Amino acid sequence: MGTLAVPAGSGSTEAISAEVLKQYLHLPAKEVAKRLGLCLTSLKKVCRQHGMTRWPYRKLRSIEKKLESLKSSAEEQAEGGGGGGG
Repeated sequence: MGTLAVPAGSGSTEAISAEVLKQYLHLPAKEVAKRLGLCLTSLKKVCRQHGMTRWPYRKLRSIEKKLESLKSSAEEQAEGGGGGGG
């Protein structure tokens, strides 16, 4: 994708856009901070500047797991004929 405007380890958080952050939402905050050359506190500061109160990784993972569970339940019901309703 696009290149990052901030050199690793520069400590500058001003140049990190919301678009850059969106590329990393699937990763834990610690991993993102490491990849961007920031400490976790600085990453949180950048997130707050863009209106993000929490890093969404865990919530996204929870939703993905629920979707997988629902899909597998729907597949089982489809294969089983709906559970013998009549």
